[in-house]
Amino acid sequence: MPIRYRYRCYPDPVQKTLMAKAFGCARVVWNDALALNRQLYEEKVKPFDAGELMKRCSTQAKRSEERSWLAESSHTMLQQSLRDLSQAFKNWWKGTGRVRAPRFKSRRSRQSMGVCGRELYPTDKGVRFPKVGELKLKWSRPLPSPPTSVTLLKECSGR
Repeated sequence: MPIRYRYRCYPDPVQKTLMAKAFGCARVVWNDALALNRQLYEEKVKPFDAGELMKRCSTQAKRSEERSWLAESSHTMLQQSLRDLSQAFKNWWKGTGRVRAPRFKSRRSRQSMGVCGRELYPTDKGVRFPKVGELKLKWSRPLPSPPTSVTLLKECSGR
């Protein structure tokens, strides 16, 4: 059973701007993929899975001139955003009644992005993220084992 721990991070001003870009890239990829899947759903066509979404909304979008700025963010953060969207659709289709359809992300609401696997580098002071650098964390309790995934959250209040 996965266990979640919550720690507060203290980024420097440069890291704050890099994180803002990464949050924006993850949000744009999520919204593009959601729009594509909603269009397919309305046409009564089976929506794309995470792999196809990665190809269309991340890889091909980076190559286009309009979305070339997506390359400034880590590819694993974008992929994790699309995996989260795919899982949100799967949970909605199960129809347990408590889960709503995935919604578009707004710049004003809570922002999140995830990193997992090889891109995580825990250090003594915090965790090193791709294209952001080492984020200092307030270690309120020790970790029992190295993390397999990390989700960065930015609350509406800016924390």
